[in-house]
Amino acid sequence: MTILAINTTQNVNINFTTASVGERLVAYILDAIILFCYYFLVSILVNQFFQFDDQWSYIGLMMFLMLPMMFYTLIFESLMNGQTPGKRVMKIKVVKIDGFEAGFTDYISRWLMRLIDITFTSGVAAVISIVLSERNQRLGDMVAGTAVISLKQRTGLYNTIQVDLHESYVPIFPAAQFLSDKDATIIKSNFETAYRDGNYDLFYKLRVKIEDVLHIQKGNMSDLEFINVILKDFNYFTGKL
Repeated sequence: MTILAINTTQNVNINFTTASVGERLVAYILDAIILFCYYFLVSILVNQFFQFDDQWSYIGLMMFLMLPMMFYTLIFESLMNGQTPGKRVMKIKVVKIDGFEAGFTDYISRWLMRLIDITFTSGVAAVISIVLSERNQRLGDMVAGTAVISLKQRTGLYNTIQVDLHESYVPIFPAAQFLSDKDATIIKSNFETAYRDGNYDLFYKLRVKIEDVLHIQKGNMSDLEFINVILKDFNYFTGKL
């Protein structure tokens, strides 16, 4: 088990447990089963409902219908916030190592590098790089600046995100003091839930709500980082968290 430690620009310390080779391998196998089922179903339907005058027409249609298989990981990781169906089952996901949510360009980089990581080397390059790299990254992760983390058995928030204030702490958002105790409690509770589940949609909704209520902007911070800073600042001014 490897701990991925992220220290963001606002000194928000976040620890994630990286996914093991075994977890990633099982996720890959599950995705491969889904792809095989898709191929099998498409083959049956094409042979059942289409008639071809020549073999090239058949090959052309099959190649077109196989395109979703080629873009499988890119499509699902983009639509499912860093997860494929296999990763979802195994409760692992792709994240940026700088604390921000991975974006489409990051997923493209990972997908392109699969040619070297998996396709051309039968996965040997991926396994070797995951085992030897400090953050359990395959080559695609290194290029994209990502890592695959485990969402299982997450420890409590206070063991993963340092909420305690240092004597030298300087608040970023003075407006945080105007949150009601009820609002701060709701934010903290939802923040813990979103962090535990890796729910970036909930991070986004919390961030938008906070910005709307306090009339502030997060700037260049990630949603996770922004919300944690708000909680720190609230604690700084009120001492109630």
